Amino acid sequence: MLIVEDGTVVAGANSYQTLAEARTEAALSGILLSTDDTVAETQLVQAFRYLTDNYESKVSGQRVSAAQTSMLPRAFMYGNGFLISDDVIPDEFKRAQVMAAAVVNEGVDLNGYESGGDLSGFSVDGVYSETYQPGGSSPSVKMPAVEKTLSGFFDNVGTLSRGNYW
Repeated sequence: MLIVEDGTVVAGANSYQTLAEARTEAALSGILLSTDDTVAETQLVQAFRYLTDNYESKVSGQRVSAAQTSMLPRAFMYGNGFLISDDVIPDEFKRAQVMAAAVVNEGVDLNGYESGGDLSGFSVDGVYSETYQPGGSSPSVKMPAVEKTLSGFFDNVGTLSRGNYW
């Protein structure tokens, strides 16, 4: 079940939008979500968590409450050079959530690993470890469209800053 964050720090929030809103955005954007409502809701929750885990450090401003479950709402957040009210969930974040959910629908594990090199060794002596050849391996899923959609809320190098607007 989706619990929608509407900008008022909703307890247990796990989405920026209802399933109906997400389906409308997906249809308008030519994006496919699962036709099974339960599966689509799970994909939206995964996307909601992915956005916070991967983009919160890049988005300007700060959380308005220690109790909130995601990076939004935010105080002192700028979008495309304009101060955003601290009780608003910008449409770009809703669109990014749908984009990320569509990636999950295509079978991508948002907690997956991207590997630029081959495994060269591992050991299991009470502790698991892996060694990779140059190029390495790191947990990440790259979503350029999501990054571009949210980039107006980043500073010019993609890190937290209000300084560029003052």
